[in-house]
Amino acid sequence: MLFITCLIFQVLANDAAVELPPVPDRSSIEDKDLEKFGISDEQRLFRHILVGYDTSVRPVFNASSIVNVFMGLTLTHIFNIDERNQVLALNVWVEQSWNDERIRWEPEEFGNISKLTVGANYVWRPDIGWFALISNSKYWKSQSAEN
Repeated sequence: MLFITCLIFQVLANDAAVELPPVPDRSSIEDKDLEKFGISDEQRLFRHILVGYDTSVRPVFNASSIVNVFMGLTLTHIFNIDERNQVLALNVWVEQSWNDERIRWEPEEFGNISKLTVGANYVWRPDIGWFALISNSKYWKSQSAEN
């Protein structure tokens, strides 16, 4: 125990005399230099497409353009059917897809990556509600766009 304590003290004493070079701010580093820091092509691509991306702005360059949102609905489970009270409890999978004109890259510049999966909170999402279909149901539980 005494040996370890002395060794730690010696290391701490030596650290005070060593001056380390400053670590550069990563936001000022060029994409081509990120590999020096162990940054993968996927991380560079993520940074390239999402730095400055505003999730509240529609994914078009021309403000008068419409965004076509394609939707799919898959019934995955029926929990309960109460015919008398007209209550149906089920689980569905909702899939949405659209074209985001602001997310573009040349695959050759990023290790030939042609697809990138990012979390939903990082990109614009359509504001689609189910309120017209479901009226004040105590059974309705949804994950809103804010979650």
